[in-house]
Amino acid sequence: MVFLPVKYYVPKDNVDEIPEDKAYINLGEDPDADDGEEKPVRLLNDFCIFDPKHAMELISLDELEKDDGLLDREVEGAGDVVPFITNDEDAGQEDDLDDEQISRVRLSAIMRYTIDYTQDDE
Repeated sequence: MVFLPVKYYVPKDNVDEIPEDKAYINLGEDPDADDGEEKPVRLLNDFCIFDPKHAMELISLDELEKDDGLLDREVEGAGDVVPFITNDEDAGQEDDLDDEQISRVRLSAIMRYTIDYTQDDE
C-alpha cells in the first residue's frame, strides 16, 4: 500500500476570498432581480476542494459519495468565479474580463454536485 502525503488548502496571499453569499456584489449581479426560479450559474476556475473540519485538508469530491462514518467530513471549496454568460449577445465577453472582475470566492458547504460534459454549439 502506498501512502501519499496529505496536502492542505492555503488561501492565496493578498487575495481576499469573498463568502459565496456575498459574491453577487462583485460579479455584477442584481440581488433584487432574483425571482427565486433560477439559480445563478457560474464558472469556477483555479479551484480546490477541502475539509475545513480537518485543517483544510485537500479532498476529492468523491468524499461526498462516501458514508463510511469514520470521518466527520465537511466539504467546501474556493476558486476564481465569473458569471456564466447565457445570452448569445454577451457571449465571448467573459474573455475580456480583467483580474479586477474575477472574484476569488469561498464556497459554503457542498452537499452535491453535477458535471456537465456537454458543450454549447458554436
